[in-house]
Amino acid sequence: MLDLGVISLILDGYDTRSFRGVLIGHIILIGVLSGLSADAQNLSPASRRNPYFTDLLNGLPIARPPSEVQGDIYMKDWLPGTVSLMDRDMTITGYLVRYNIYLKEVEFHTAMGDRALQNSLVREFTINDTVANRQHHFINGKSLKSDGVPIWNFFELLYDGKVPLLKEYYVEIKDPDYQPALNAGSRDTRIIKHSRMWSAVGGDLRPVKGRKKVMEIFGDKAGEVDKYAKENTLAYNEEKDLVKIFAYYNTLSK
Repeated sequence: MLDLGVISLILDGYDTRSFRGVLIGHIILIGVLSGLSADAQNLSPASRRNPYFTDLLNGLPIARPPSEVQGDIYMKDWLPGTVSLMDRDMTITGYLVRYNIYLKEVEFHTAMGDRALQNSLVREFTINDTVANRQHHFINGKSLKSDGVPIWNFFELLYDGKVPLLKEYYVEIKDPDYQPALNAGSRDTRIIKHSRMWSAVGGDLRPVKGRKKVMEIFGDKAGEVDKYAKENTLAYNEEKDLVKIFAYYNTLSK
């Protein structure tokens, strides 16, 4: 097992507790301040000093619930995994790992605390989901481009072939949208996880979104692939079906 106390210094890894605390603290602060500033516009000075505010319409005391953060920025919680380093013949094993989608980093759970490696330091990593009995293998997309722009992100490799099938994860952070006058909306900051599918042709990322986009990727083999999909009742918007579709295409393009 590699000593992360040493490797974190060599590779500029760092303790994630303070950094993640700052991030979450910042999100919480935004939510709290947004809620309080909105309330302050509709409350008297006396009511602002009391956690049980006064409803200006009828004078009844009402409690304002605190703002919270809903959701998280991780693909999955701590699971066994392996990490291969960029430009180094070195693999880190024997630790629980998790993928920080928001910061695009791989984190390790160690006896010395949580550690993280930046995107530029990781070539690939694998997370072993022992509950779902599935492996998630990620590659660094530094050599991939979208509209000529390099994509510094990790992509899950769903199918590995001449024309691969990739999955990118990203998060959307929604600020509180509570409307005190209408008593509507949410006081909480919400973290919503999304994903999108890609393929790569000659280093260029192509979106995999619906039948038309997929057919464009397959070029002169599109007809054969579409026939195969129809005969086997495969959908172009289902991950497991797309894996089969791309696997079939790669047998034709050898």
